[in-house]
Amino acid sequence: MLFKLTSAKYLLVAALSLTLVVAIACGGADEAAPAAPAAKPAPAPAPKAAAPAEKKEAAKPAAKAAAPAAPKKAAAAAAPKKAAAAAPAAPKKRTINVVQSQAAPTPSTSVAVTAQKPLLPADEQILKPLRYGCCNTMPYREGGWGRQFMQWTSMQPMKFDKMNQVQPHLALSYDLSADGLTYTLKFDPDAVFTDGTPLTAADVKKAWEFGSMPEQQVSWGGLVSNLKDVQGIEAVKTGEGTTASGLVVIDAHTLQINMVKPDPVYPKKLSQWLMGVWKAAQAEQDPDWVEHPIGVGPFTVTADLDGKYLELQRNDNWWKDAPTLVKVELPAVPDKQTQMVMFENAEVDIIFSSPGFQAEPHDPAHKYHNLLYRIPYGGIYYYALDHSKPPLDDQNVRAAIAHGHDQNLIVKSVFGFGGIPAYGLVTPETACYMDESMNPGYEYDPAKARDLLAKSKYGGGTIPPMLISLPAGYDDNWVRYTEAMQAQLKENLGLNLKIQVYERGQTPPDSNFSRRSMGITTADPAYPIWLQGHSQSPTNQSRSKFVDPELDKLIEAGEAMGLNDPGRCAAWQAAEKRFLEGYHLLPTIQVNYPYLVAPWVNNFDMSVNNDFSLDVISLSERVFFDLPERRRK
Repeated sequence: MLFKLTSAKYLLVAALSLTLVVAIACGGADEAAPAAPAAKPAPAPAPKAAAPAEKKEAAKPAAKAAAPAAPKKAAAAAAPKKAAAAAPAAPKKRTINVVQSQAAPTPSTSVAVTAQKPLLPADEQILKPLRYGCCNTMPYREGGWGRQFMQWTSMQPMKFDKMNQVQPHLALSYDLSADGLTYTLKFDPDAVFTDGTPLTAADVKKAWEFGSMPEQQVSWGGLVSNLKDVQGIEAVKTGEGTTASGLVVIDAHTLQINMVKPDPVYPKKLSQWLMGVWKAAQAEQDPDWVEHPIGVGPFTVTADLDGKYLELQRNDNWWKDAPTLVKVELPAVPDKQTQMVMFENAEVDIIFSSPGFQAEPHDPAHKYHNLLYRIPYGGIYYYALDHSKPPLDDQNVRAAIAHGHDQNLIVKSVFGFGGIPAYGLVTPETACYMDESMNPGYEYDPAKARDLLAKSKYGGGTIPPMLISLPAGYDDNWVRYTEAMQAQLKENLGLNLKIQVYERGQTPPDSNFSRRSMGITTADPAYPIWLQGHSQSPTNQSRSKFVDPELDKLIEAGEAMGLNDPGRCAAWQAAEKRFLEGYHLLPTIQVNYPYLVAPWVNNFDMSVNNDFSLDVISLSERVFFDLPERRRK
């Protein structure tokens, strides 16, 4: 039930809530006070100059070495496997031309257990995470439960490590031409799909083309934005063709990517989860392919019950070392209290949810605080403002809304310890972050908001009513947040805003602005600023719908600069500042995914992609022994 709050009453409630919010101290780097963005984190230490790991000869984590032997694929399996040999094969050279981004920040993603209990027997290695009840497994459509799912059941060419550095993954290496226009990827010749058939470069090409077709495109532009500069992809995106001339199969395991212009961050884009490879031939022939997709990852789907239950089985056709886990069971349990009861009873091993879930573990005094991983995803939740509809076609109205509600107070009141206000598109985990001194900010100032509203073309007259739309399937914190904003804008500015909850993928056509999210899985400003600000971005075209030629120029100037160009950050910061000064959207909170991880879960670790690698996880006896001390980075 929607509730109404006047600003005065709301502030009273908020004040009571804020008595609990004495400090923000969740896993990771210290955070700034609510009124200011966090200080820019220190640069990540340079990665060790070690050669990339060999495939099967690579050293395993200590925990994995102690794990019970997981069964390998049977000898009669359809896919060719490496023959057993008395001596290991000669290591394959994995060279990669890595260009590191400047000032790559150290992510707050690592929490390491200092001790490990004896492992459960091999047949009891069944991981039981909980999720909050959203969504299906479709990787290319709105509502798809994509990030972790893609990491577990498929693989992208490259992958971020814990330090946000690009490493080989499905591809053994890549090479870049001197003019920056051609990437050549070498894929693992041992790679096979989950059905046992060999993976080829032609399969990768087909998967990306399939995901770029109009009927498959995600509404936030993810895969399409990653491929936007590939020659010929535009024809696929618009439905005028089915193949991209810039994706060229050289041989069975080599794919060439020809670009229309250099893209310095392309290796990072090749690390995004949406670049994971599926068997497009299956998708073309089987309309129900999402119920049993054929990927190339360590696990495969064995049950998918309409977002209510997901089950993964170890992929015995995986060509790498078999995971210790034999199965992953993922029920959706939206009720927060039920989640905690199940965790207390050792019925589940991991809880992961939206940023405001279970406020208590975020409190440093809570008994489970040391079991909390809060992963900075480098993204934001925000309200997209539709410039094509009155009154948001007037910048003064948009600015009045931005300054007419107290974002910091509402965030802390609604999300508590779990909420970190967002002040722009680029977050502290991303290169070229603007700190408070550079960020124009949307400070709470009702008097300024009223002046701005009076200066608008609607000043002195009636402001058209506005509809705020909220997607269903998330926790009710977003309803609470929107209602508080609605109440403050009514009291401070006399604005009439209606709230409507809609089914995901079905935004009401009369909506003026809607609650959205954006994950920045490249840890680079080029992705979010282009996605939200460029006039040709599918996200801008479908959500905010504005055109700013000057902003386009600034974005294109940033895109043209190499990662080590000394002026690159200044260029991207100028573009972001221009974007914010236009009040094109309302940043709300940073995307920081909380994970409550039981102490018997070994080798749990996260990257900027918000994924944890199932193939290295193992389970010890499910007992809440003395909670281990954990190291936070």
